[in-house]
Amino acid sequence: MRSLAVEPPKQNAQECLRLMGMALKNLASAMNNTQALEAAAIILGSKPTAQAIAYRAEQLQLIPQAVSEIRQVVEANE
Repeated sequence: MRSLAVEPPKQNAQECLRLMGMALKNLASAMNNTQALEAAAIILGSKPTAQAIAYRAEQLQLIPQAVSEIRQVVEANE
């Protein structure tokens, strides 16, 4: 996570941020760490509450599947 924060990959940077936010959410929950919770909220674009972060992380977990399904539809229509 530290290396991703220092230099995010040039390819798929949004996915990198999503994964970092989810990792920080898990870290904040495990350690009951307010700073990690606030960092996760900034990265995930939510309020710095455990409930808001959990909801946003749940939403973001669905993105890879949605992208895959969209690609399948687009490829089928080409």
